[in-house]
Formats: sequence, structure tokens, C-alpha cells
Amino acid sequence: MTAALPSTLTSTRSRWLRVLLTWHRRLAVAACIAVLAWSISGLLHPLMGALQPKPAVFTPPSTAISLQQPLLAPAQLALNGTEPITALRLLSLNQRPYYQVRSANHARYFDALTGQEHDLLAKHAEQLAQHYLASQEPLKYVGQQSRFDNEYVFINRLLPVARVDTARSDGLRVYVDVFNDRLASLIDTPKALYSQAFKLLHNFAPLNGLGLVRELIMGLLLLSCLCATALGLGLFFTRRAVARHARQGHRRWHAWCGLGIALSTLAFASTGLWHLVHKKAGTPLPAQYVMQLDWQHAQPPSQTWLLPSEQLLSAALLEAGGQHAWALRVQSSQGISTRWHALDGRPLPEHTGANLGALWAQHYAKALGLKAAIKQDWQTQFSHEYGFIFKRLPVWASSYGDTRSTTLYIDPSDATLAARIQGADRFEGFAFAYLHKAQWLEVFGKLGKDILLSLFALANALLAASGLWLFAQRQRRKA
Repeated sequence: MTAALPSTLTSTRSRWLRVLLTWHRRLAVAACIAVLAWSISGLLHPLMGALQPKPAVFTPPSTAISLQQPLLAPAQLALNGTEPITALRLLSLNQRPYYQVRSANHARYFDALTGQEHDLLAKHAEQLAQHYLASQEPLKYVGQQSRFDNEYVFINRLLPVARVDTARSDGLRVYVDVFNDRLASLIDTPKALYSQAFKLLHNFAPLNGLGLVRELIMGLLLLSCLCATALGLGLFFTRRAVARHARQGHRRWHAWCGLGIALSTLAFASTGLWHLVHKKAGTPLPAQYVMQLDWQHAQPPSQTWLLPSEQLLSAALLEAGGQHAWALRVQSSQGISTRWHALDGRPLPEHTGANLGALWAQHYAKALGLKAAIKQDWQTQFSHEYGFIFKRLPVWASSYGDTRSTTLYIDPSDATLAARIQGADRFEGFAFAYLHKAQWLEVFGKLGKDILLSLFALANALLAASGLWLFAQRQRRKA
């Protein structure tokens, strides 16, 4: 009776091991192709970052506007049409002052001295591209883009943008935001090819037309990867499993390599699954705040608005909750700063910008069902919460005491809600940054981090390939 007990335990353990091994094989085979695709795209990511084109200049142009001659008021411009004006600013083009008017997302340019309209969109876009490239090479304006596409993707954030092409051998394209003089993106042929390969392998882009089915397929593959890894660990730490199934050279290599990178596999797969579910569960942002500009009563900026040592770089007419102000970007010996003036030119206090930001935040908070803000301030640098991915700086940050601890980030240049961050976003963002993108490896520097991440990705690819080889060998033996 007692002699049979060890035999029974051995038999039970063997049955469980067979079950573990069977399901490990099934789930791993289902996930292997996806793991190979994700690992290869993981290898591409640091390569894309290292080889992508970089601007020669990172800040907007700072060309002074001549105020030697009195400017016309906006009401004196040769405006026509019924489209409402949603943005108006003064800038310098070809050493001459112009008003840029935004109407139905189109840019129109009016000479601030004569009031006549000129077709300067192409010239403005090309000058911005030359500025960011620090080059006077010939450029060609291609057109304005109001939606994201296969090349200019959502991660670039800014819309609308103007595309300018160079004549370089690498086919460099420059995307610029003509309404705020910002660089949106630089894309050459190698970057475009890398991006297409990354979207194909990492995001399963060919399945985009399937909608929810794509997310379901990716989710099941990620779940298979997690379960296969967990079962593999269970097999490894069962001594009889190691003795029986990892005795041979290739099996032993597969088992030990799997143990060595199991944490990275679990980290990549779990945060990838979380990211997928979190993005799908997100709610859209409220509609863009549309400024109701009282441009008919706005006086033109003049030299009397400035101190003797100051130069005017640009002036934008802003509105929030019925309050209007000229935002003057001025340069002095102390650097570039913003000055505020009323429509009639009266100086306004420095906190005018904060007042406008608070009113824009109030508009978005009402649309989201939020109550009064508990903390508001300017943010002039990217942070862990509001990262570089959001593109826009400075922003007005407005925090609320709701159950989700919502913070709204608003771009003061056009009142765009740049981001809405809530508690779930913070947790998911932290996990994705540190476990998927491995930001904790930045202690080794960017190059060190890229090398280590690439090694982990390569190890996962080799492990998946070895697993497929073992499975194929088993199928041949069975045949």
C-alpha cells in the first residue's frame, strides 16, 4: 500500500508535465510568428531612431517685424467670404509684415501695409523648411494636409500641416505647421521604409481594415505568449521536466535561454496587451475650442507697445470666454518672452495668459463633466506624464479632483487640448515606459539602452525560432 504511493505521485506528476508541455507547445506555436514579428520590429525601433533625419534648427524663426511704418488694422484688410476667422496673427515674410488669417483651416496672407491679399502659403512653408534645415537649397511646396495618412501618422500630432519636398537623393520631406511656425516631422525614404516595416510587423497594419478583429487577434497572440512563457517557466522549475526534456543540447539551450529572458518576454507581452486594451477603452477628446475673434475692433501692434530695446517677432490675437488679447512674442537682451495687450493696445498684466488658459480649461472641463480645477500652472518642459510624444510646448496644465485625477494640457497658441491624462493613463504610461520601452536602462545612456534592448529583442526572436525548430523536428519524428 505504502510502496504504491511514490509510484502514484510520479504518475500524477508525469500527467501534469505532459499537460504543461502539450499546452506550452500549442500556445508557443500560435504565438511564435507574432513574437518573431514583434522582435524584429523591436530591433528596427532603435535603428529608426538613430538613422532618422534630424533638423539643423529646433526653434521657430525669430525674424523681427518692421514697425517703422504704421500697420493697417485687421478690419482694413481686403477680406471677403463668409467663413469665420478662427486665428489671426502678424508675422514677417520676405522682410515685410503680413497678417496671416486662418479660415476653415486655410491660411490666407494680407499685406499689413496695403491690406491686399497675396498667395504666400507655398513661400511661407518653403521658408519654414529652409529654416529648420538651415539650408537655402531649392524646395517644392506639395500641398496642405488636414488628416493623418500612411506616411504622416498620428504620432506626429500636429494638423493641419504643409508638406515641402527637397531634391535630395534620400527624398527628404519636411512637414511644417504654418499656423504656428512649428516643425511637425522630417521624413526621408529610409525612414518611410523603416516606418512601413515597423507598422507591418509591430502593429499588424494590413489588418487595420478589420477594426476590432485586429485588436482581438493581437490580444489573443499576446495572451498566448504570456501563457506559453508561464508554462515554460513551470516546466523548467520542475526537476523531472528538466531532466526529461532538456537533457539534449538544443532542448537544454532552449530551456536555459527561455529562463534567461523570461522576465523581458513577460514585460514586453503584458505591457503590450495592457497598452492595446487601454487604447481601445479610451474615450475621444472633446471638440476643439473655436475662438470667436473680435478682429474688427483690434488695433494693429505698433512700436509704442514695445520698450526701446525690444523687437516684435510675432503677434497673435487670442480669445477665451469672450476675453480678447494680443499675445506679442518679443525679443530683448534678456531673450524671447510674451507680452500681453488689449485690443486697443493697453498693456495687460503678465497673468493674462494664465487667465486665458484657465478659461480654455473651463470650456474643456465643462465638456468632460469636470468641476473646478484644484491646480493650474504653465508647463514649459516635457515630463514623465506629459511626454515628448505630445509635441506641444508650452502648455497650460489644469488638474482636477475627480475620482480619475484628471489633468488637462492646453496649447496656448491655438487653444488645442493637447492631452487629457487620468489615473489609468498614468499607470499604463508608467508601465509601458519602464517595462516595454525599458526607460530604466537609460542609466547606461541612449546607445547603451538601445544595444541592451536590441539584445533582448534578438534573444526573444532566437528563442521563438528555436521553439519552432523543435516543434518541426517533433512533427517529422511523428510522421
